[in-house]
Amino acid sequence: MNTRQPLTALIVDDETDLAWALQQNLRLDGWQVAVTHTGAAAIAYVTSHPPRIAFVDAKLPDMDGLDVIRRIGELGTEVTVVLISGYYYAEDPEVREMRSKGLIVHFIAKPLDLHEVSALASQAAGEEGLPG
Repeated sequence: MNTRQPLTALIVDDETDLAWALQQNLRLDGWQVAVTHTGAAAIAYVTSHPPRIAFVDAKLPDMDGLDVIRRIGELGTEVTVVLISGYYYAEDPEVREMRSKGLIVHFIAKPLDLHEVSALASQAAGEEGLPG
């Protein structure tokens, strides 16, 4: 009997076209995907259905994406979080701090590379070690 939980991913982005593209890409990779467009909805989702991986945009309409990530971290769930942004850059001091605290495992700049998204999802699924 297979008792493995399905691979679940959460996309948190207010850009509906981008969220849709990410959702389709991850579904093709075999993931069950949930999409939220606000920070509050993302936190509520993670509280009740912790995903394996979450792709969180830095700028959301109701709250800062970095605050969303901090709140997810406070929940104590084992969610792999990837920050996506067209605002921040990989070496931004806030991004580096989030990585050093273990709140995010990776940063992806917009426009997104869907191959990179798939690779990070595969790593979160345990197929490879997560990037440092």
